[in-house]
Amino acid sequence: MRQLLPAPVRGTVIAVEIVVGQTVAAGQPLVLLESMKMGVPLEAVEPGTVRAIGAAVGDVVDEGMVLVEIEPGAAGALPPLAVPAPDPAQPRADLRALLERRHWLDDAARSEAVRKHHDAGGRTVRENLADLLDLGSFVEYGALAVAAQRNRRTFEDLQRNTPADGLITGMGSVGAHRHGPERARLAVMDYDYTVLAGTQGWFKHRKSDRLLDICECERLPLVLFAEGGGGWPGDVDAGTVAGLHCTTFQRFARLSGPLPPRRGYVDAW
Repeated sequence: MRQLLPAPVRGTVIAVEIVVGQTVAAGQPLVLLESMKMGVPLEAVEPGTVRAIGAAVGDVVDEGMVLVEIEPGAAGALPPLAVPAPDPAQPRADLRALLERRHWLDDAARSEAVRKHHDAGGRTVRENLADLLDLGSFVEYGALAVAAQRNRRTFEDLQRNTPADGLITGMGSVGAHRHGPERARLAVMDYDYTVLAGTQGWFKHRKSDRLLDICECERLPLVLFAEGGGGWPGDVDAGTVAGLHCTTFQRFARLSGPLPPRRGYVDAW
């Protein structure tokens, strides 16, 4: 009886490591999914022969969808693979994919959108952060998010035109040389007007809620660059009705007020 191997999570197929007719060993990776910016492998449960593959690279699959059919049976001994010596001048394929993703976060990769924003008298989010924070101190959260519109737009389009889902979030420091790294530490939230006019989206809310949660837990000050307005109606991937899952505005209200003197932020600022 054939084994039906389902997708362990909902995600996008980013690699298919097998072909029909190939013999595989127990534990061998078969398909790699991307879900919530994480790689999730689908592995063979026992040895056998691949009889069918139910998805291709780029497909968005639901949890439980059958991706691979395997006919159990002892797999023959596979010849050892000749692994070429790594070339330090050539990054691995997975690293190249990551660098390509990160490329679309830079202003230089989106020159036309940046030019239009400059012509209108605006500044980019990266320019704001460069002027505010200590050099090299910024650690970005959720940089590889894109708009929740995979059901109606290609992933390449979303990478190029909705980088970071239009919101830069992370941690950095201001004046650490004067106040020390702990007292100078803060959170930053910067809305990107070059992405759908800075309007609010599904993952943007998730990112902001996460950052505000960290601010509350660690009692950190928050710098917010707010540019844009409203929310876009095109996030069709999220199955919500009234938006009652969103805690952003309640969290903003709860965080408003003086900075906690026990951490020394009042003196530092």
